Amino acid sequence: LHKLGHSADAVDDGVKAVQAVMSKHYDLVLMDWMMPQMDGLTASQEIIRILPRQSERPQIAMLTAHVSPGHREMCEAAGVDMYITKPVRMQELDALCRSCPSKSLMT
Repeated sequence: LHKLGHSADAVDDGVKAVQAVMSKHYDLVLMDWMMPQMDGLTASQEIIRILPRQSERPQIAMLTAHVSPGHREMCEAAGVDMYITKPVRMQELDALCRSCPSKSLMT
């Protein structure tokens, strides 16, 4: 992300992801589905519950290796903005980051 010109913070579990979003403004959150403490879907739901207005919260992109039927729909139902399957290609990541108004990211 830094090579693409973006500033990024990283956390290692879903609880910390929610805490980070509550303590700092991010334009985009790259949320991994499989995280300890709180999975990415639950963390995304919590962020959306706390910041219900889309204009107040970051866009959330769910990163997942799950390509099973229903996972994309679960994300959409939860309010997640984007669903990206792993492995993520550099071009895809760059396009995703460019779609945000500035360059403040959390992974």
